[in-house]
Amino acid sequence: AVASRLRRQARVRLKRWEVQLGLRAGGALGRERDLRSIFARFDTSGNGFLEAGELKYALKAATGLEPSLEDCETLISMIDTDGDHVLALHEFVQLVTEEDLSERA
Repeated sequence: AVASRLRRQARVRLKRWEVQLGLRAGGALGRERDLRSIFARFDTSGNGFLEAGELKYALKAATGLEPSLEDCETLISMIDTDGDHVLALHEFVQLVTEEDLSERA
């Protein structure tokens, strides 16, 4: 329940990040560039993945809430397609754009 609420709030905030970062709208390619920029902003380690701590920071920025590391790990496990316990860009895109995550849980 907490993970689903955080995810919904993050999707709403995503639009605001796009505006704040000056990202352009423009079809699927523009959206992909926007999501890459947002992902890179929170990939503070620069390793190309969002770890639970980085996701926690991103969700706090997106929602104003302070999710626990456990909540972030739960979100990651719901989306993590390769079992590496981090979010790659394509998994992040799925996290912030997929409408209903409950079917995967």
